Amino acid sequence: MQFLTILLLVVFAVLALQDVVIACIANGNGCQPDGRQGNCCSGYCHKEPGWVAGYCR
Repeated sequence: MQFLTILLLVVFAVLALQDVVIACIANGNGCQPDGRQGNCCSGYCHKEPGWVAGYCR
């Protein structure tokens, strides 16, 4: 019974983390460095001074 409980917890944790990974912005798409539009999968949003938005690199 304990094994099934641990197995279910692991499955739920993996599913929760999967949603976080899928929700990231792909390279080349628009972003804001402060994360207002979401976070880049790469973790880097390139934005030059004067630009309205940046793009994920």
